[in-house]
Amino acid sequence: MVDLPLPRPIPSGNFPGSSSDSGGGFGGGNINRPPSGSGEDDESWEPRSHEAWAEFDPLRQLIPPGHYNSRTLYNAWRRLPDAFLRAQAWREREIAARLYALSQAGNWEEKILGLVSFGVGRRSWDQVWLPGLNAAWLCPDPHAPNYKRYLEALRSLDYARAGTIFNDFTPAERSRYFDGPLVAVITVSESSPAPQTLFANLRIDPLLRIGTLIKPAAEYGFSEWVPVVFEVRNFPERLSGQPSSSTSAAQILQSGQTLSGIKQGTLSAIVALKGSPAQEYLLSCEHVFGSRPQVIQHNGQPVASVEISYTSLDFSLAKMAPHCSSNPDILGLGMRYQAQPILPVYGLGVQFRGSISQRLEHNYINQVYVKTPSYLGLSGTPAFAVSASCMQGDSGTLILSGHQSSDPVSQMYARQPSASGAYPAGAVLGLLFAHTPADAYCQIPAAAYAVPVVDIDSYLSNYSVQTGVNWEIDW
Repeated sequence: MVDLPLPRPIPSGNFPGSSSDSGGGFGGGNINRPPSGSGEDDESWEPRSHEAWAEFDPLRQLIPPGHYNSRTLYNAWRRLPDAFLRAQAWREREIAARLYALSQAGNWEEKILGLVSFGVGRRSWDQVWLPGLNAAWLCPDPHAPNYKRYLEALRSLDYARAGTIFNDFTPAERSRYFDGPLVAVITVSESSPAPQTLFANLRIDPLLRIGTLIKPAAEYGFSEWVPVVFEVRNFPERLSGQPSSSTSAAQILQSGQTLSGIKQGTLSAIVALKGSPAQEYLLSCEHVFGSRPQVIQHNGQPVASVEISYTSLDFSLAKMAPHCSSNPDILGLGMRYQAQPILPVYGLGVQFRGSISQRLEHNYINQVYVKTPSYLGLSGTPAFAVSASCMQGDSGTLILSGHQSSDPVSQMYARQPSASGAYPAGAVLGLLFAHTPADAYCQIPAAAYAVPVVDIDSYLSNYSVQTGVNWEIDW
């Protein structure tokens, strides 16, 4: 198999049969520049209320009703500081919706041997391989002879000639034609068939045409055409460990500490519920804490008991015992969470420290809306992924935005502090629950997976209405 970059169409044209505002190709605008006027609080295409969000959200019909709360999701989306990030977050949901619908209709769990996950991200073109191109490509720019010859070679399936032509591109040409767009990422194990076989088996094109609410899409750097990428990773596994038998009389609890329920893991956060500020609760993964009335221990001593849990979102809330006290700082980060939950978005800077790995991680979200097949027995909610190595016992680690107090927008967007200074570091993002270990021999990188806190908040909002008891977390 020959790996060749997939070209993006030239921004000056349009796809045959597409509308003029559908985006002039992959990255049709400058992905490093917000659209003109994006300093305004609202863009013309944006939903202006949670009711409008619920009406237009492409994922609404594909998420279990109990997990979906339009007010919670809308508020988390509105906390993104500028129009570009909000547009990207919305576009990611549009792509995820198509992926989920295709996976259900095509029964991917049975048809894809070695399916690990699928979701939305960005990938550079040197990571992409396609068996050929369909008729949806733009006519190449007549002033770009190398690009035109490269397309012609790909269309004729002459990969050797295409590779030779690609080597003739200047750095400027490579930057112009091969900047990576948002893509649909299907992750498989090493045992899976080659990409061309998978495309044929699934009966999907290497390019999906996915409409968008965002207008004009090209100004935000989005196209209605989305490439499908297959990549290889190991199967994910949960990060819980065996309960500890050590004992200690000190019971000052702190986010980031090691606790034990049915398994050993990490205390995500110490929180209060809305309307009950005096009583503190411990938040972590359900596969660590277990369900009611499981007793939670710290250093061999009981410190809390589980009051509510939910397997599909892999979280538990445990009522802290009266004899315990809390420290609001996150162990190892030297800070506390500083802002309410936000929607995870590809490229956002994140920070966390595993209680067992003891490694302070400053990384970026590299995939969102990640779904794993049910036979893996992991969280039933779409997760987000971060390139990071973890250890057994790190489950429950709280992931925040930013790198310490620095701006959390990824450097890949080359943003100026003034453009995103309203976006605070320390916003709550998710709970670490699983990882795929690295494989140096096969050159497979490690990845960590987290449950978005906005999904937990959505469930608790709905559950509070159903039960008449307020379980909403007061972040």
